[in-house]
Amino acid sequence: ETRTYTVPVGTLSPGARRAYRLVCQVLPQLPPNVLVRQTVTVTSQELAPISRDADLTTRREFQPLSLQKQMVDGVQEVNGVYYAEAGTDVVYELMVGNKNNPWPVSGVTGIDELPTELEFRGIVGQNDANAVYLPDMHALAFDMPRLDSGVEQRILYRMHVPEGTTSGTVAVNRAQVNSDQTD
Repeated sequence: ETRTYTVPVGTLSPGARRAYRLVCQVLPQLPPNVLVRQTVTVTSQELAPISRDADLTTRREFQPLSLQKQMVDGVQEVNGVYYAEAGTDVVYELMVGNKNNPWPVSGVTGIDELPTELEFRGIVGQNDANAVYLPDMHALAFDMPRLDSGVEQRILYRMHVPEGTTSGTVAVNRAQVNSDQTD
C-alpha cells in the first residue's frame, strides 16, 4: 500500500533550509518482518528531483528464552529430590538459552534470588555472562549483551549449607531472565 503526501514549500532562498516531520504509525495488522519503506522526494522547477529512503522492518515475533537451573555438585538426588549435608558446598548451574529464535536477542538480564537458608560462596570458574553477587538482596544478577540463536550460556556458582542446618530444611531458589525483545 502506498500513500503520498504533498507539502508545498514555496520559494526557498539560497542557503535556506526547512525541516518537516512526518510521523507514521505502522499498522498493527502488519505481520512481523515486513519491510516498510518511506521515500521523500523534493522537486523544484529549477533542479532535478532528489529522493531519499528510510527503511524499517516490523518487529519480529520473539519466543521466550530458556532458563534451566540445576545443582551439579555437592548433592545427592533421590527420586527427583536433591539432598545436601550441613557443612558442605553445593554448586549450581544456571543455563540461559536462545533456542527458539532464529536471530540473536540483545539486552539479556536476569536475577537469581538465592535461598536464605544457604550462604553465597562465589562464582565458579569462567562464566559466559557478566554475573555479580548482590549481598543486600542475597541474589545473583547477570547480563548478556547478546545471545545468539541456538546458543546457551552458563553461570556456575557455589553456595554453602551452614553447619547446624536442620535435616529436612527446604531451600527454595528462584531465577528469572528477560531481554529487550522477549517477555
